[in-house]
Amino acid sequence: TLMVNLILGKDQVDLNNKMAGKSLQEWRDKGLVGTPDMVVDQIGEYARLGIQRLILQQFDLDDLSLLEQVAARIMPQV
Repeated sequence: TLMVNLILGKDQVDLNNKMAGKSLQEWRDKGLVGTPDMVVDQIGEYARLGIQRLILQQFDLDDLSLLEQVAARIMPQV
């Protein structure tokens, strides 16, 4: 089990807005970051390392759309 930060954008434009001027790699070093398809790939990387559970931590607690995106676009693929 591993707790990771999650920054999720609906698309690349939305993601760029949420990254607050930092690079993808800067955020990637801290957890999962990307569009839903990118995050699914990153979860696969953790699975290949033997990690069976991820606890997703989000920073914007008012952003309920993030939970909806995780449920609709990520969970069905992992």
